Amino acid sequence: MKKKKRIADVYWVYAQQIINSILAFVSIPIILSYLGSNKFGIYTLIFTVLTYLNLINFGLPVTLRSYIASSFSEEVRIKIIKVVTKYLIIAALLCLILLLIIFSSGQNLSVVLGSIAPQFIGETNLAILFALIFFLVALPFSSYIDGLSSINKISLGKKYEITSQILSFLSILVVVYYDFELYAFFLFWGLLCLSISIIGYSHFVYLIKRLSEK
Repeated sequence: MKKKKRIADVYWVYAQQIINSILAFVSIPIILSYLGSNKFGIYTLIFTVLTYLNLINFGLPVTLRSYIASSFSEEVRIKIIKVVTKYLIIAALLCLILLLIIFSSGQNLSVVLGSIAPQFIGETNLAILFALIFFLVALPFSSYIDGLSSINKISLGKKYEITSQILSFLSILVVVYYDFELYAFFLFWGLLCLSISIIGYSHFVYLIKRLSEK
């Protein structure tokens, strides 16, 4: 049984990497052709900013996985989850408040990306706003999908990642098919990622409780 599970884990790890590579290979030409070089550059830079924003978690998701894996007490595990979630919520709220203050004051959010052509500034501001809001709202929940590996649920975690990647690709197709603007992609992408993150968080907590009852 354990051998089969290890084989399944390896299979899903490779499956996730392969699917990610295929979707990237297919989606980049589609989005580049649709957006053009200027908007595609903005699209890429926004994801770069989101990558840097991951620093606000101070490595807590890694710490979470380590402590969850080494603790067999339900009380301790739940306490760790609550502490980490509380910190991430506070960090996300502070960033959201700062973001909304900047946006409501009429400041140009696109300056974080560098020099943007005037005709793209309005659309870029909305795209950044949607991307940052959904990223920050999902922040307290998104780390727990990675945390599934700490309770020996690697395959399940990879399935969530694959689902998220496929939904992101579908967001691109919807935007291209209906001829939406760039900010619409980040709106759809953000809503789908937030939904997956909340479901993954709920599933993680449910599994922790079930494992502790055994």
